[in-house]
Amino acid sequence: RLNLKIWHYKKYKGSKDNIIIIHFTIGSEIFDFIKDLPDKKIIIYHSITPPNYMDNINDYIKILLKKGQEQLLYFKDELILADSKYNIKELDALGFKNVKELPLIIDFNKYKKEFNKKLYDYYNDGYKTILFVGRLYPNKKQEDIIKTFCFYNKFINKKSRLFLVGDYEHTKKYFRYLKEMTKKLDIEDKVIFTGRVNDNDLITYYRLAEIFLCMSEHEGFCIPLVEAMFFKIPILAYNSTAIPYTLKDSSILINKKTFYEIA
Repeated sequence: RLNLKIWHYKKYKGSKDNIIIIHFTIGSEIFDFIKDLPDKKIIIYHSITPPNYMDNINDYIKILLKKGQEQLLYFKDELILADSKYNIKELDALGFKNVKELPLIIDFNKYKKEFNKKLYDYYNDGYKTILFVGRLYPNKKQEDIIKTFCFYNKFINKKSRLFLVGDYEHTKKYFRYLKEMTKKLDIEDKVIFTGRVNDNDLITYYRLAEIFLCMSEHEGFCIPLVEAMFFKIPILAYNSTAIPYTLKDSSILINKKTFYEIA
């Protein structure tokens, strides 16, 4: 049996005989505390979204992202485990010497749960369904998905809808911008923002989808791409950051954002 103990990190004195495993994402005062401890350290790195994407969206998150970029350099001499080849390249460029790949382990059993039949029946009405899954963050460029969908809906198939599945709790200003965009383009009733959803609803949206469209400009891995592959949904994705590494030859990569051509 494990003898587990939990206490406030500032009570920890450190020991050269211990190993600290650090899940590094955004800036935190914890990293300032940890860096001077005598313990061996292992960093689990999932990439940091470039702070400029948060300009005029969320100043607090922008500060944390910038701080994370600075604090990451504290651990240049430690073992760092990255979840994608793209993240390894990013760390190599920063001068990290001891970088290894630790692929994400995904439990696909969660996608074999029951789906929401009521939700499925409501939207299973003959409309072509386009899907993107991911929190509403400016780096994920949901506005470019909406622009592409607008061309498709207006000029190719009026019986189509777009699901944007993802939390917007910390980016409500971006969410309002996207909602206003759908109003101006007169597709407000065809673009559904779901917010955060449970596993059963997530499975339902994947089951409804006929195309997964990703226009993100920064991803460290992008698990929803793997989810779409699991559900055997054709994928169109912008060729950026970790996306080609995650997809390899399993999808169509977009090299230029010409929205009508993508549509």
